[in-house]
Amino acid sequence: VPPDRVVSVVDSLVLHSLVQFDATPRPRFRMLQPIRQFASARLAARHETDLLGARHADRYLALARAAAPWLETAFDADRFAALVEDDANFDDAFRTLVASGRFDEAVELVWSLRIMWALTRPSVVEEHAATLEGTIPDQALARLLVARADARNFAGDAAVAVSLAGTLFFQ
Repeated sequence: VPPDRVVSVVDSLVLHSLVQFDATPRPRFRMLQPIRQFASARLAARHETDLLGARHADRYLALARAAAPWLETAFDADRFAALVEDDANFDDAFRTLVASGRFDEAVELVWSLRIMWALTRPSVVEEHAATLEGTIPDQALARLLVARADARNFAGDAAVAVSLAGTLFFQ
């Protein structure tokens, strides 16, 4: 869709009940499940699933990169709520990055979102780290161990954080 037609196309989709507009907690459009399934089948038939998955992963990696600085220094509750709302998209982006062999970027995604996940789903950093162990070079593994320790610390589990930090220094 050409950029100058995006608004009219989305408006038409909403008018025909193919997409729903959800104004809370922040405005967004949601595709209905049957429409999503149909679109997925069409993408697969056109061999564009991987391309779209890569674009989705790139978009959410960029969002994670942009969020990392303010998560660490200037916490903003509204921005945090918007980030948490996209949690499933971040998980999908992680899986796509791993499946396509983009391990360094998968580590960067985990690193960038470690504070959000520590506050909302502490186990997700551990789960993603377990997925990556054995597939990434030592430097990326070290960053992942720090992310795990940092997430545990933010989640209030200082003993595990110290243990993970010790692992980093004594391996």
